[in-house]
Amino acid sequence: MAEMKYESFQRLCDQFSKETLRQELRKAYQPYIDHSQNVYIWGTGLLGRFACKQLQQLKLFWGGVIAFIDNNKVMTGTLINDVPVISSDMVETDDVIIICSKSFIDIESQIKKELPNPSLSYHILPLLDDRFKEWGTALLDSLNKLDIYREDYKKMFIKCADDISREILDCILNYRFTMKSIWIQKAYDITIECGDGREYFDSGVMKLHKDEVFVDCGGYIGDTVLEFVKNTDDIYKKIYFFEPGMEVYSKAKRNLKNVHDVLFTQAGVGEKAGVLQFSGEDDFGHIDDNGMETINIVMLDEVVEDQPTFIKMDIEGAELSALKGASKLIKKHRPKLAICVYHKPEDLFEILELIDSFGINYKYYFRHYTNRVSGTILYCIPQSE
Repeated sequence: MAEMKYESFQRLCDQFSKETLRQELRKAYQPYIDHSQNVYIWGTGLLGRFACKQLQQLKLFWGGVIAFIDNNKVMTGTLINDVPVISSDMVETDDVIIICSKSFIDIESQIKKELPNPSLSYHILPLLDDRFKEWGTALLDSLNKLDIYREDYKKMFIKCADDISREILDCILNYRFTMKSIWIQKAYDITIECGDGREYFDSGVMKLHKDEVFVDCGGYIGDTVLEFVKNTDDIYKKIYFFEPGMEVYSKAKRNLKNVHDVLFTQAGVGEKAGVLQFSGEDDFGHIDDNGMETINIVMLDEVVEDQPTFIKMDIEGAELSALKGASKLIKKHRPKLAICVYHKPEDLFEILELIDSFGINYKYYFRHYTNRVSGTILYCIPQSE
């Protein structure tokens, strides 16, 4: 892999602005706007329904929504907001398709193979016109705060432990600055080519030992614990498992019933112990002031009694808070860390800066494990390993 030069990365950070991106996008997508009077929406999930309401209410660029498209045949023939759901082989016109799916690259590829229709991600629309609301905030936040973040991005480049990390960081920022999905695909391809593709356990970055004490924050249904057990050949000391959502926690306990030495805690992790509101849907959840579920929050500093050797966090944007609540533990025991840094735009550098402030002299590695925006992991490996 060619060495990633700091000067090139510096130019990348300096040359982009929200307005230049908006101008480029408007130029690129004006033919799509002129092409159609109406649109299709690909995806019947929350984003698809959100996009439908936006398009129906605003009637910007296009007059209305013809139909939802979905690969799930169970949905075919149903109605959402009085709009029919069809399969891709039922598309009758070449109107623009608005893709509302986490699997944007896969759907985009399918459309190119099967249909003549032009397509674009819903996430581009708020950049074309401010009246469209963004689903989530990561992309627009990245652009709105670009002037604030520029120097932080440059500092991260210098702290990366290898050229692979620098290449991946370059890809992620290129995507944020251009909205071109090819950059996310490239970040994923580099990760797979240069490692074994094992999210959280990439042997190109870290090694597991026979006496590991694994702390899984955001344990979900137990899938990461099962991978940990597999990668240690079922030889380890202990597992701490944290998951706040009631239904997901119950599934995890069932899935991990045959796994030894697991301490289960139905709670989230954070900077302070307490109680928060929580929203969960389709096995996924996040802290939400308007949530219908109440969850407990614990500090890792107060509840992990063993010497942790490896901490993993995927907690929907609460990683920075959780790390602050684990600072004493991390400073004392210097565990390996695998932290998700994609939930908020500032996570990409604020999490690394916080960990670096602990004074442990970690080596920092970035890897990206999906061909979607999600999937960027920061590994922090003690220099002795």
